[in-house]
Amino acid sequence: MHSLIITSGNSKNFQQLRNFVLSLRSQGQYTGLIVLCDNSISGTWDNPGTWQENDSFREEEKQFFKEQDVSILQINTLVNENTIDPEIIRNIKSPTQRYPYKFVYNTLISKLYINKVKNIFYFDSDIYFQAPFEPIAELSEAGKILIVKEFLKMQEGYFLPKWLKFSDFSKVSDQDEYLKTMLPAENFCSGFYGSEANTFHRFNLLALLLTSNQFINFYSDQPLVNILKTYFHYPFKEISNKYCLHLGELKRENYTVENGKFTFEGKIPIAVHFNSGKYQELESVLTGIPLPSPPKRSLVDKVVGRLKKAIR
Repeated sequence: MHSLIITSGNSKNFQQLRNFVLSLRSQGQYTGLIVLCDNSISGTWDNPGTWQENDSFREEEKQFFKEQDVSILQINTLVNENTIDPEIIRNIKSPTQRYPYKFVYNTLISKLYINKVKNIFYFDSDIYFQAPFEPIAELSEAGKILIVKEFLKMQEGYFLPKWLKFSDFSKVSDQDEYLKTMLPAENFCSGFYGSEANTFHRFNLLALLLTSNQFINFYSDQPLVNILKTYFHYPFKEISNKYCLHLGELKRENYTVENGKFTFEGKIPIAVHFNSGKYQELESVLTGIPLPSPPKRSLVDKVVGRLKKAIR
Protein backbone atom coordinates (compact mmCIF):
# COMPACT_ATOMS: atom_id res chain seq x y z
CA MET A 1 0.00 0.00 0.00
CA HIS A 2 1.08 3.57 -0.69
CA SER A 3 1.89 6.24 1.85
CA LEU A 4 -0.03 9.52 1.95
CA ILE A 5 1.66 12.89 2.48
CA ILE A 6 -0.50 15.86 3.48
CA THR A 7 0.51 19.49 3.20
CA SER A 8 -1.42 22.74 3.20
CA GLY A 9 -1.38 26.24 1.78
CA ASN A 10 -3.07 28.49 -0.72
CA SER A 11 -2.34 30.52 -3.82
CA LYS A 12 -0.39 33.11 -1.83
CA ASN A 13 2.37 30.59 -1.12
CA PHE A 14 2.17 28.70 -4.41
CA GLN A 15 5.92 28.98 -5.09
CA GLN A 16 6.65 27.40 -1.74
CA LEU A 17 4.19 24.60 -2.47
CA ARG A 18 5.72 24.14 -5.92
CA ASN A 19 9.19 23.72 -4.41
CA PHE A 20 7.79 21.29 -1.85
CA VAL A 21 6.09 19.07 -4.44
CA LEU A 22 8.93 19.12 -7.00
CA SER A 23 11.55 18.28 -4.38
CA LEU A 24 9.40 15.49 -2.97
CA ARG A 25 8.80 13.94 -6.39
CA SER A 26 12.40 14.38 -7.61
CA GLN A 27 15.04 14.28 -4.85
CA GLY A 28 12.55 12.56 -2.54
CA GLN A 29 11.77 9.96 -5.23
CA TYR A 30 8.27 9.79 -3.75
CA THR A 31 5.62 8.11 -5.90
CA GLY A 32 2.86 7.88 -3.30
CA LEU A 33 -0.21 10.02 -2.74
CA ILE A 34 -0.01 13.75 -2.01
CA VAL A 35 -3.00 15.73 -0.75
CA LEU A 36 -2.90 19.50 -0.50
CA CYS A 37 -5.43 21.21 1.74
CA ASP A 38 -6.42 24.55 0.22
CA ASN A 39 -6.42 26.36 3.54
CA SER A 40 -6.87 30.06 2.90
CA ILE A 41 -7.69 31.95 6.09
CA SER A 42 -8.67 35.59 6.47
CA GLY A 43 -7.15 37.92 9.00
CA THR A 44 -3.52 38.29 9.99
CA TRP A 45 -1.09 35.96 11.74
CA ASP A 46 -2.05 37.09 15.26
CA ASN A 47 -5.60 38.25 14.49
CA PRO A 48 -7.30 35.35 12.73
CA GLY A 49 -10.52 35.48 10.77
CA THR A 50 -12.00 32.32 9.30
CA TRP A 51 -11.46 30.03 6.32
CA GLN A 52 -12.20 31.05 2.77
CA GLU A 53 -15.22 29.28 1.30
CA ASN A 54 -13.94 29.21 -2.29
CA ASP A 55 -10.80 27.65 -3.73
CA SER A 56 -7.80 29.95 -3.89
CA PHE A 57 -5.66 28.51 -6.69
CA ARG A 58 -5.55 29.89 -10.23
CA GLU A 59 -6.07 27.57 -13.20
CA GLU A 60 -2.38 27.40 -14.11
CA GLU A 61 -1.56 26.51 -10.49
CA LYS A 62 -4.18 23.77 -10.49
CA GLN A 63 -2.68 22.46 -13.73
CA PHE A 64 0.73 22.19 -12.07
CA PHE A 65 -0.70 20.14 -9.20
CA LYS A 66 -2.58 17.94 -11.66
CA GLU A 67 0.63 17.24 -13.59
CA GLN A 68 2.38 16.31 -10.34
CA ASP A 69 -0.52 14.04 -9.29
CA VAL A 70 -1.43 16.18 -6.27
CA SER A 71 -5.03 16.12 -5.06
CA ILE A 72 -6.46 19.41 -3.76
CA LEU A 73 -9.08 19.33 -1.01
CA GLN A 74 -10.62 22.61 0.09
CA ILE A 75 -11.09 22.99 3.84
CA ASN A 76 -14.62 24.35 3.46
CA THR A 77 -15.57 21.30 1.40
CA LEU A 78 -14.15 18.97 4.06
CA VAL A 79 -16.18 20.71 6.77
CA ASN A 80 -19.40 20.68 4.74
CA GLU A 81 -19.09 17.10 3.50
CA ASN A 82 -18.73 15.89 7.08
CA THR A 83 -21.76 17.98 8.16
CA ILE A 84 -19.70 19.76 10.80
CA ASP A 85 -21.23 22.91 12.25
CA PRO A 86 -18.72 25.64 11.31
CA GLU A 87 -19.50 27.50 14.53
CA ILE A 88 -17.96 24.68 16.56
CA ILE A 89 -14.64 25.42 14.88
CA ARG A 90 -15.06 29.20 14.90
CA ASN A 91 -15.78 29.17 18.64
CA ILE A 92 -12.41 27.59 19.41
CA LYS A 93 -10.19 30.36 20.73
CA SER A 94 -7.66 30.94 17.97
CA PRO A 95 -4.97 33.48 18.84
CA THR A 96 -2.98 32.66 15.70
CA GLN A 97 -4.20 32.36 12.15
CA ARG A 98 -3.13 28.76 11.60
CA TYR A 99 -4.87 27.35 14.68
CA PRO A 100 -6.76 25.02 14.97
CA TYR A 101 -7.10 24.22 11.27
CA LYS A 102 -4.16 21.80 11.04
CA PHE A 103 -5.95 19.35 13.32
CA VAL A 104 -9.26 19.90 11.53
CA TYR A 105 -8.07 19.09 8.02
CA ASN A 106 -5.60 16.39 9.08
CA THR A 107 -8.39 14.59 10.93
CA LEU A 108 -10.84 14.84 8.04
CA ILE A 109 -8.33 13.99 5.29
CA SER A 110 -6.95 11.00 7.20
CA LYS A 111 -10.54 9.85 7.76
CA LEU A 112 -10.88 9.64 3.95
CA TYR A 113 -7.68 7.63 3.48
CA ILE A 114 -7.41 5.61 6.67
CA ASN A 115 -8.12 2.25 5.01
CA LYS A 116 -6.50 3.09 1.68
CA VAL A 117 -2.88 3.77 2.67
CA LYS A 118 -0.27 2.24 4.95
CA ASN A 119 1.23 5.42 6.44
CA ILE A 120 0.23 9.08 6.65
CA PHE A 121 2.61 12.01 7.17
CA TYR A 122 2.05 15.73 7.52
CA PHE A 123 4.65 18.26 6.30
CA ASP A 124 4.47 22.06 6.38
CA SER A 125 4.93 23.53 2.91
CA ASP A 126 8.15 25.37 3.87
CA ILE A 127 9.94 22.00 3.87
CA TYR A 128 12.28 20.96 1.06
CA PHE A 129 13.39 17.40 0.29
CA GLN A 130 17.03 16.66 -0.51
CA ALA A 131 17.15 12.84 -0.52
CA PRO A 132 14.83 9.82 -0.93
CA PHE A 133 11.83 9.91 1.40
CA GLU A 134 11.47 6.15 1.95
CA PRO A 135 13.82 5.89 5.00
CA ILE A 136 11.34 8.12 6.89
CA ALA A 137 8.43 5.86 5.97
CA GLU A 138 10.38 2.83 7.17
CA LEU A 139 10.51 4.32 10.68
CA SER A 140 6.72 4.27 11.06
CA GLU A 141 5.49 2.23 14.00
CA ALA A 142 1.90 1.52 15.00
CA GLY A 143 0.91 3.43 18.11
CA LYS A 144 3.72 6.01 17.92
CA ILE A 145 3.98 9.37 16.18
CA LEU A 146 7.27 10.23 14.48
CA ILE A 147 8.52 13.65 15.52
CA VAL A 148 11.75 15.68 15.43
CA LYS A 149 13.23 17.94 18.11
CA GLU A 150 14.13 21.57 17.54
CA PHE A 151 17.26 23.16 19.01
CA LEU A 152 15.84 25.38 21.77
CA LYS A 153 13.96 24.30 24.86
CA MET A 154 10.41 25.51 25.32
CA GLN A 155 11.34 28.36 27.70
CA GLU A 156 14.15 29.63 25.46
CA GLY A 157 11.96 30.73 22.57
CA TYR A 158 10.08 34.02 22.26
CA PHE A 159 6.57 32.73 21.55
CA LEU A 160 6.48 29.28 23.10
CA PRO A 161 6.50 30.29 26.80
CA LYS A 162 3.57 32.64 26.14
CA TRP A 163 1.71 29.92 24.22
CA LEU A 164 2.24 27.43 27.05
CA LYS A 165 0.98 29.88 29.67
CA PHE A 166 -2.18 30.42 27.63
CA SER A 167 -3.23 26.94 28.78
CA ASP A 168 -4.60 27.46 32.28
CA PHE A 169 -4.85 24.20 34.22
CA SER A 170 -5.58 25.88 37.55
CA LYS A 171 -9.34 25.20 37.60
CA VAL A 172 -8.93 21.46 37.18
CA SER A 173 -5.29 20.75 38.14
CA ASP A 174 -2.04 22.35 39.34
CA GLN A 175 -0.84 25.16 37.06
CA ASP A 176 2.55 25.47 38.76
CA GLU A 177 3.25 21.78 38.32
CA TYR A 178 2.22 22.02 34.66
CA LEU A 179 4.57 24.95 33.99
CA LYS A 180 7.45 23.36 35.91
CA THR A 181 7.06 20.35 33.63
CA MET A 182 6.64 22.18 30.35
CA LEU A 183 8.87 25.26 30.39
CA PRO A 184 12.24 23.46 30.81
CA ALA A 185 11.23 20.72 28.36
CA GLU A 186 12.61 19.98 24.90
CA ASN A 187 10.71 21.51 21.99
CA PHE A 188 9.36 19.20 19.29
CA CYS A 189 8.14 20.64 16.00
CA SER A 190 4.64 20.07 14.62
CA GLY A 191 5.76 21.03 11.10
CA PHE A 192 6.38 17.35 10.43
CA TYR A 193 4.81 14.34 12.09
CA GLY A 194 3.44 11.01 10.93
CA SER A 195 2.86 7.33 11.51
CA GLU A 196 0.90 4.40 10.20
CA ALA A 197 -2.56 5.46 9.08
CA ASN A 198 -4.67 4.53 12.13
CA THR A 199 -2.19 6.03 14.56
CA PHE A 200 -1.98 9.28 12.57
CA HIS A 201 -5.77 9.61 12.38
CA ARG A 202 -6.35 8.91 16.06
CA PHE A 203 -3.63 11.36 17.12
CA ASN A 204 -5.16 14.20 15.09
CA LEU A 205 -8.63 13.25 16.29
CA LEU A 206 -7.48 13.44 19.91
CA ALA A 207 -5.79 16.80 19.30
CA LEU A 208 -8.94 18.14 17.64
CA LEU A 209 -11.10 16.99 20.55
CA LEU A 210 -8.74 18.64 23.01
CA THR A 211 -8.75 21.95 21.14
CA SER A 212 -12.53 22.10 21.26
CA ASN A 213 -12.91 21.25 24.94
CA GLN A 214 -14.39 23.87 27.29
CA PHE A 215 -12.06 23.40 30.25
CA ILE A 216 -8.60 24.44 29.02
CA ASN A 217 -7.53 26.47 25.98
CA PHE A 218 -4.67 25.06 23.93
CA TYR A 219 -2.69 27.65 22.00
CA SER A 220 -1.62 26.65 18.49
CA ASP A 221 -0.57 23.27 17.16
CA GLN A 222 3.03 23.12 18.40
CA PRO A 223 2.37 23.78 22.10
CA LEU A 224 -0.39 21.17 22.15
CA VAL A 225 1.85 18.58 20.49
CA ASN A 226 4.49 19.24 23.15
CA ILE A 227 1.96 19.15 25.98
CA LEU A 228 0.74 15.78 24.75
CA LYS A 229 4.30 14.48 24.56
CA THR A 230 5.84 15.88 27.74
CA TYR A 231 2.93 16.45 30.13
CA PHE A 232 0.59 13.62 29.13
CA HIS A 233 3.32 11.23 27.90
CA TYR A 234 1.58 10.45 24.64
CA PRO A 235 3.68 7.82 22.77
CA PHE A 236 5.90 9.67 20.32
CA LYS A 237 8.95 8.29 18.55
CA GLU A 238 11.73 10.84 18.31
CA ILE A 239 13.86 10.57 15.18
CA SER A 240 17.11 12.41 14.45
CA ASN A 241 17.63 15.55 12.40
CA LYS A 242 19.23 13.51 9.62
CA TYR A 243 15.64 12.80 8.61
CA CYS A 244 14.23 16.31 9.04
CA LEU A 245 16.42 19.25 10.04
CA HIS A 246 14.77 22.31 11.58
CA LEU A 247 16.91 25.14 10.29
CA GLY A 248 15.06 28.03 11.90
CA GLU A 249 16.96 28.13 15.17
CA LEU A 250 20.41 27.32 13.78
CA LYS A 251 23.00 30.05 13.33
CA ARG A 252 24.61 30.36 9.91
CA GLU A 253 27.92 28.95 11.14
CA ASN A 254 26.23 25.70 12.20
CA TYR A 255 25.36 24.51 8.70
CA THR A 256 26.77 24.64 5.19
CA VAL A 257 25.46 24.43 1.64
CA GLU A 258 27.34 21.97 -0.52
CA ASN A 259 26.40 21.31 -4.16
CA GLY A 260 23.07 23.01 -3.60
CA LYS A 261 22.19 20.95 -0.51
CA PHE A 262 22.00 22.07 3.10
CA THR A 263 24.24 19.99 5.35
CA PHE A 264 24.48 19.69 9.11
CA GLU A 265 27.28 17.97 10.99
CA GLY A 266 28.56 16.52 7.74
CA LYS A 267 25.20 14.93 6.83
CA ILE A 268 22.59 15.78 4.21
CA PRO A 269 19.15 15.65 5.88
CA ILE A 270 16.33 14.05 3.88
CA ALA A 271 14.15 17.10 4.52
CA VAL A 272 14.92 20.64 5.68
CA HIS A 273 12.32 22.75 7.48
CA PHE A 274 13.08 26.42 6.98
CA ASN A 275 10.55 27.61 9.57
CA SER A 276 9.51 30.39 7.18
CA GLY A 277 12.10 32.86 8.48
CA LYS A 278 14.97 31.27 6.58
CA TYR A 279 13.08 30.30 3.45
CA GLN A 280 14.83 33.01 1.45
CA GLU A 281 18.02 30.98 1.84
CA LEU A 282 16.45 28.10 -0.09
CA GLU A 283 15.23 30.51 -2.77
CA SER A 284 18.75 31.88 -3.11
CA VAL A 285 20.26 28.40 -3.47
CA LEU A 286 17.62 27.33 -6.00
CA THR A 287 18.39 30.36 -8.16
CA GLY A 288 22.13 29.72 -8.02
CA ILE A 289 23.00 32.55 -5.65
CA PRO A 290 25.58 31.35 -3.10
CA LEU A 291 24.85 32.12 0.52
CA PRO A 292 27.27 34.47 2.27
CA SER A 293 29.93 32.70 4.28
CA PRO A 294 29.14 32.58 7.99
CA PRO A 295 30.90 35.28 10.01
CA LYS A 296 34.00 34.15 11.87
CA ARG A 297 33.41 33.87 15.59
CA SER A 298 35.81 35.44 18.04
CA LEU A 299 37.34 33.38 20.82
CA VAL A 300 35.07 35.12 23.34
CA ASP A 301 31.96 34.22 21.29
CA LYS A 302 33.09 30.59 21.11
CA VAL A 303 33.63 30.39 24.88
CA VAL A 304 30.25 32.04 25.61
CA GLY A 305 28.56 29.69 23.16
CA ARG A 306 30.08 26.63 24.81
CA LEU A 307 29.05 27.86 28.27
CA LYS A 308 25.45 28.41 27.13
CA LYS A 309 25.40 24.95 25.57
CA ALA A 310 26.76 23.41 28.80
CA ILE A 311 24.14 25.25 30.89
CA ARG A 312 21.32 24.03 28.61
